[in-house]
Amino acid sequence: MVDAARTGLRLLACGLFFILAILVGSGFEVAQTVVESVDLTTQNTVTGETWIENGTKTGSNVILAGGTDSYWLAWVFSGLAFMNLVFIVKETGLGTK
Repeated sequence: MVDAARTGLRLLACGLFFILAILVGSGFEVAQTVVESVDLTTQNTVTGETWIENGTKTGSNVILAGGTDSYWLAWVFSGLAFMNLVFIVKETGLGTK
């Protein structure tokens, strides 16, 4: 049972690494979008009247950068996926006669 679970986890890791390699290699980036509500106090300089304006501020936190500068990262992810495949073949004995 332990060997089957280990092989299943390696297959899952292999699939996730291949998906990350394809996404990053094709130019997509892995990011998180953050939306914050902002209260802005505005004052009229002529009358001295103040009021609060509500708004939103949108930003993103990039976890894995995409584009032409990150193609090396796609090669790293594909290498990790192939390394998991080698471990699966070695542990299950598929390469031996």
